[in-house]
Amino acid sequence: MDSKEGYWSMTEYFMKDGRRWYYDFIYNMMKTQPEEKWDALMNNYFGNNERALNYLKILRTNKVSNELKQKGIFTIESEMDIGIVGYDAAMLVGQARKAYTTDIITEQDAIKVMKFARELVVKHFSSWEEFGKSFILGFSFDQQHREAYYRQEIYHLYKQVLENPNSPWNTINWPTT
Repeated sequence: MDSKEGYWSMTEYFMKDGRRWYYDFIYNMMKTQPEEKWDALMNNYFGNNERALNYLKILRTNKVSNELKQKGIFTIESEMDIGIVGYDAAMLVGQARKAYTTDIITEQDAIKVMKFARELVVKHFSSWEEFGKSFILGFSFDQQHREAYYRQEIYHLYKQVLENPNSPWNTINWPTT
């Protein structure tokens, strides 16, 4: 992202569908449809889409679920239901911050994007822990191509903010509106 047009193109993607477009469809398809229909459903919905095929591969192997359970972040399989809205929202905030600090967008534009992200997470979650789990899940899918130690750092940070009584997650109430 090195131009205003590039920033807004990426931002519109994350505001509209983001990575949740892949995850939500594929996760629900796997829960509700017989495996022999998956290839046709995937092709009809995504066409020839490498990211979608990668999400299917990762979900099919339970790699992320197993990793998150092994690290003590998830305890049961149904926690995958939380989805990855938190990851998309965090991407919006992080990219708005970068775009603002590099003078690609104005402060007002950055605030608008951050408010959108806030509304998205308040609509979907009721606690910092839920938001964090959703972020971790999306991050884990998006970063499977990296070495495990890279993901481990984020898992460690998640646990720190969840468990430290002085962290913002334990000192700032979750917004209700």
